[in-house]
Amino acid sequence: MKIRFQVVNLFAHLVLVCFFTSNVMAQPAVGQWRDHFSYKRGLTVTSGDSKVYVSTANGVFWYNPTDGDVGKLNRVNGLSGVGISSIAYSPYQKLLLVGYSDGNIDMVFPNRVVNIPFIKDKPMIGEKTINHFYFVDNEIVHISTGFGIVVLNTNRFEIKDTYMIGSGGANLPVFQTLVFNSTIYAATESGLMFASLNSPNLFHFAAWSLDNTLPNPNTPVGALAIFKDKLIVAQNNGNTTPDVVWYRDGEQWIERFRYFNVINNLAANETNLIICSGSGIAHYQGLQGGGFWQFSYPSFSKFSPSQAHIDWSGNLAVADKEYGLMYRSGESWVEVSPSGPESNNSFHVAPKGNGFIMTAGAYSDAFGNRWFPFTVNSNENNQWSTYRNTSMFDAVRVLVNPSNPNEYFVASWGHGVSHFKNDEFVVNYSPANSSLQTILPGAFCRISGMAFDKSGNLWAANVGVDRPISVRLTDGRWFSFPYANQIGATRFSDIYFSPAGHLWLILPSGVGLFVLDPGADPTSASDDAFRKPPLIDGQGNSLPNDIASIAFDRDGYLWIGTTDGVLVSYSPERVFTPSSFSFQRVRVPDVVSGLAVFLLENEVVTTI
Repeated sequence: MKIRFQVVNLFAHLVLVCFFTSNVMAQPAVGQWRDHFSYKRGLTVTSGDSKVYVSTANGVFWYNPTDGDVGKLNRVNGLSGVGISSIAYSPYQKLLLVGYSDGNIDMVFPNRVVNIPFIKDKPMIGEKTINHFYFVDNEIVHISTGFGIVVLNTNRFEIKDTYMIGSGGANLPVFQTLVFNSTIYAATESGLMFASLNSPNLFHFAAWSLDNTLPNPNTPVGALAIFKDKLIVAQNNGNTTPDVVWYRDGEQWIERFRYFNVINNLAANETNLIICSGSGIAHYQGLQGGGFWQFSYPSFSKFSPSQAHIDWSGNLAVADKEYGLMYRSGESWVEVSPSGPESNNSFHVAPKGNGFIMTAGAYSDAFGNRWFPFTVNSNENNQWSTYRNTSMFDAVRVLVNPSNPNEYFVASWGHGVSHFKNDEFVVNYSPANSSLQTILPGAFCRISGMAFDKSGNLWAANVGVDRPISVRLTDGRWFSFPYANQIGATRFSDIYFSPAGHLWLILPSGVGLFVLDPGADPTSASDDAFRKPPLIDGQGNSLPNDIASIAFDRDGYLWIGTTDGVLVSYSPERVFTPSSFSFQRVRVPDVVSGLAVFLLENEVVTTI
């Protein structure tokens, strides 16, 4: 438990095992958690103590170029939050600072983590994002935030001061600070601000001035650096006009670079100036003359840098939104990230062997497409593999064949059903080669759910079409059935087979359920029976009918998760005999004598 000013010893949480050693592959003990975040979307990068650190939205990972070790730290094993926006490593002590978009800060030491929640917890109007850390000395850090500059004392674990440098003391987003020649420079939304480091009144806006000598002085400044003993400034001109990099020579500003539309950051050491954007990286070894521009990583197909950094050995480390970390040693590039899925998108998970399969598509609350590339992530013994097809989209359900754990099917919101064996794509079933239908010409073959019957046949719910129930027999033949009018709904969710052999289809948005008995011949509708059972109790009273999930337990009982708690039927096999079939709420034993309540009453139950 983290308390203000209290140092939190994390040995009990195994942070040293997870963060300062290699990843551990053993299964977590009962009661412990393991994260399965994606670390491919690198956002910010820093280095120190022979390691390169990269932040992603949900965690931080590090890479040791000497021995190749990779480790990670996140909310599961030590950090206090998600939504990481900035990291920095102290040149004075073994300390990694982690800042969040809600203003929270973690101080990560080798054997403990100290949480600094004061910005996050402060009642105020405005943006609190932590944009940048600048270590002034061995105990003072300037924190650039969405409202101004906050001064942190790392020895006392406390906020020392706040500088509100906007006009009249108003909030002013600050993107970065640095100290040069006893002057604090701040890259802000309103231009380049500065003040004397030794001013006793830095907390007062009057101590700060706008640098009017900079061309177009009111243009936002997004990044700063010191190179060849000169102040380097990147002016942001919006998304369609190239940003400009200036350096100050005496009282004169000289343009050094004007090419990238959006400059993400500047990085410099004694011999190199790096200008990083999402479209390219520029390298310069002086303030005059040409440089080298990079628009790809040799031998890699993708290129999406978000921030560049020069480490202690002079090597370039790039936080990349596709690879996590791209690290250059000499002329060679190395891709680095902890084992994990390609992205944090997840919509449905199914167990498989010693792991699970996860779909990374989705549909919206209005049951429209999200247009995520068709992606299936497979985890086996904590090792990940990914199938990705950018010509299709929105994988929303996965179902493993109970007779063959190496075979599974993936439903999509637009491209039918895809068949996989041994994690290899086999075939896509669409209106062209199956009984599945499309709502409109094109990619509108929407499948909301799938289920296997006792004979191994695969059933699919095909949304918005005339023949919404389809079956694929074990011999590969497909058949469909015209139950659109009987179902009477345009929105479907998942489907399940009951122990009695009935197909149950969830109809969201308060429509209820549709139940189908496919009879002895799955290819014919002549022996079928169907019903939309009303959600009522044994006395005929109406029950909540906005259903999110259902499940059959080992006794064959049907459990239903609704927007108002849980319902149960103890005789779902009698669904086609209305007089002996009903639902009921689950009554919880009296917490207070004479005052009974229902299980999860007034709660939205999304999964059972």
